[in-house]
Amino acid sequence: MRVNNGVSSILLTVLLMRCFLYLLLITVAWPISAQSYRCPDAKGRVFFSNIGCNENQRPIAAGNSGYSGRVNAVSLIAMMDGVTLEKDAVKRQSMVQAIHSNVAVYKAQAIAEVQSQAETKAGVPELEKQLRESEAADRADPKWSDYRSDSQITANIRPRLMAAREYANRSSAGLLDTNVDYARLMARYSEFKKYN
Repeated sequence: MRVNNGVSSILLTVLLMRCFLYLLLITVAWPISAQSYRCPDAKGRVFFSNIGCNENQRPIAAGNSGYSGRVNAVSLIAMMDGVTLEKDAVKRQSMVQAIHSNVAVYKAQAIAEVQSQAETKAGVPELEKQLRESEAADRADPKWSDYRSDSQITANIRPRLMAAREYANRSSAGLLDTNVDYARLMARYSEFKKYN
């Protein structure tokens, strides 16, 4: 039986696309980390890293953590497309689990970035710095041990800091809605979850 050139070129194109997606999956998006570490940042919040924070840090999990650094929406969408092409059920399930964990990481990173932007816009880092300096000045006062209370300056900074944090929290939701990659990924992921 002979196949005409039009059909063979379509088959070749489909085969090449599958190979490209598979290579993209392996080289860009597949998780390769062996350990995860729990690390505090400068503001005291905890984040997870695939490299240690310092020499005293111990890994919280051995094995494949599913996190390989900065996750981007394009590679995650390519991974979701690659799952539909995979025939082996074990590999497919492994890919699905990796996608779920990487989407969670991406979502957390996007929320953290937006929160940081909103806090910077609201002036939270500067107010936190002012509060630390004012508290240190209060404690350095010789009468601190007698009263153990805020000075007028410190007392004025606290409500301003709380108001700035509340404003940052309210405005961060609006900033997240403007992230096109986040919206595109979440829409694709909601469809992906229905079938996987």
